[in-house]
Amino acid sequence: MKDIEIKIKGKCSFVLEGTKDDTVTFPQSAKISSNKYDTDIEFDANDVNGMTKLIIPEKSEKIELAVDDGSVLILKNLNAGRIEVDAKGTVEITIMNIVAALDVNMIGGEATLYVPSDMKVSCKSEGKGNFIETSGIIPSENSDVKIELNGRDSVLKIATR
Repeated sequence: MKDIEIKIKGKCSFVLEGTKDDTVTFPQSAKISSNKYDTDIEFDANDVNGMTKLIIPEKSEKIELAVDDGSVLILKNLNAGRIEVDAKGTVEITIMNIVAALDVNMIGGEATLYVPSDMKVSCKSEGKGNFIETSGIIPSENSDVKIELNGRDSVLKIATR
């Protein structure tokens, strides 16, 4: 799988975890569309109880997640060229053991991103009225994760956990 697109309707608590083989697991109610290069996964958070876990191969070129207000995401063990999170309202994202460019795309929203205390990151804000606030992170141009806030009138708070 080169490109993976995941759309979640409704407020969710969600773990996206990479695995070293081609294993894919997803909620039973999910709608799946796949071909040799792309995989689209869509499900309604109201159809699943509690924390939802999705397992995909750890390596991909692009992962795109679309989530609603109040969602909590945990991204771990992923090696992707780019991970895009398209979010509405307020979201919380925790990353662990990922190597990727991470784009957070919002209009008038607020995201809190938690990174491991030893992770080196670089940050960039694009768009009008966006602001990135950092606390306790190690900024570095030679980073494993390049974080970019896109959209407008949004805030991305980055802290260690």
